Amino acid sequence: MITLASIETLIQQTAKYAHPNFQTATRNKYNHVVFTFAPFTGSEPHPHQPVDSYHDESLTPAAREFLREQYEDATSLWKDVRYVNDLKTATTGAPAAWTVYTDAIRDMEQQFVDLQTTPNSSWNAAISKLITAQDHALAAAVQWDEYGRRIANAHEANLYSDLSRHDALKQAGMDPTGWIVGHTSDYGYSAYNKTPAVRHTTQAIEKQNSHLKKVAGLTTGNGGTR
Repeated sequence: MITLASIETLIQQTAKYAHPNFQTATRNKYNHVVFTFAPFTGSEPHPHQPVDSYHDESLTPAAREFLREQYEDATSLWKDVRYVNDLKTATTGAPAAWTVYTDAIRDMEQQFVDLQTTPNSSWNAAISKLITAQDHALAAAVQWDEYGRRIANAHEANLYSDLSRHDALKQAGMDPTGWIVGHTSDYGYSAYNKTPAVRHTTQAIEKQNSHLKKVAGLTTGNGGTR
């Protein structure tokens, strides 16, 4: 059983090899050693156990294990902070861009719904407004996908953090609910590989346009004026 006295002995034995952010250690209710560190900034070097400690014959097996666990915990904390910092940078301006995009999508959808009650005399003008709304939605999608690309890159660069993507974004001060963010491979710009929000928006526009073509075919084929 681990005692506080034995932990204090291990702290003293390994002091010269301790991570600079290490403060103390204690045990939890499960009799596991718990390390306490000064807050990491993420700008520190990657925590690595000093090479000399592996060759120090004065260290007992318990001391070696103590150091190993200490540096494992330090590395985990450091990676998490780096991840959150990267996301803070990547998401600067993202909430506003997402609002612009979702507002544009709602406007496009509303313009389409309004066509259901548009009189024939106003049909062409209403179609023009819908096309304008579709263009605005696509432009907003392009802007959002730039943030999506940055966020995806941050996720990819921090694959080995213990934080989930959702939790990391939360710690970065973001509410990612509904955000369209793909994998880094989804952000290759080409005519055959639309970026995620652009792809989503294009599909919605194509669905609207397909419906309008069907309406036009039925009404003009039966003496309609549209």
